[in-house]
Amino acid sequence: MDWERDDSLVARIESLDWRQRYQTAVMALRRLRVPLMEFGMPADWGVPLDLVRSLFVTLTAEPGDALADAVHTGVDELQMAPLLADREYADPDLIQQVQLEAIGCLLMLNDGLMDLDVDSTEYVAYRVRAMSHYLDRCIDDSLTPDPGEDAHELYLSQLGDEIRVYELGYFGSRNIELEFACHAAIVNQSSDEGFFSSAAGRELLARGDEFSAEFVTSLRQFEYVDHRDGHA
Repeated sequence: MDWERDDSLVARIESLDWRQRYQTAVMALRRLRVPLMEFGMPADWGVPLDLVRSLFVTLTAEPGDALADAVHTGVDELQMAPLLADREYADPDLIQQVQLEAIGCLLMLNDGLMDLDVDSTEYVAYRVRAMSHYLDRCIDDSLTPDPGEDAHELYLSQLGDEIRVYELGYFGSRNIELEFACHAAIVNQSSDEGFFSSAAGRELLARGDEFSAEFVTSLRQFEYVDHRDGHA
């Protein structure tokens, strides 16, 4: 199964209402959060780390007019960074590619939370899938052993058919697994409680942060090496 051509992934998003699409986008983006926090961004990007950190906190409020205004204000400030003012920057290394994808996904949420359409939501989910798959490819091509290699191989050996069918590496597979888990929790959430503050929401936020932290651990082997032989 080719994850890039699997219409069922888009169909999952098409079945959601606007609130659920927003929750889906936030949960996907959460999986790229730690690389923004842990690695220094180039100074000439001019991206305020405190603003990015605050935005991620803001995003876990329940969607509505107040949240839309808060996100719009934060993203407008983010767009004032030199990186986004001229959209010109040097060919990024692997870590910077991940950071740029995360920033790009943040910008997608500024179009109006209650108008977040299927294409925008799928864009965020797709880019997280793509970067997860790309990291796997870079690890496979690297001469440096991945620090989590044994644990990753064990995880892949125990995959169920629903995830195994995509024939992805560790990060690609684990991202898809989390995407499916988030979808199930979002469509089955109780209507009388906020998703992000619910037990299921808190658990999935924690799982997303764990994934994101593992992402950083594997990225560190590329921290001082230019890796520009391909693009996600």
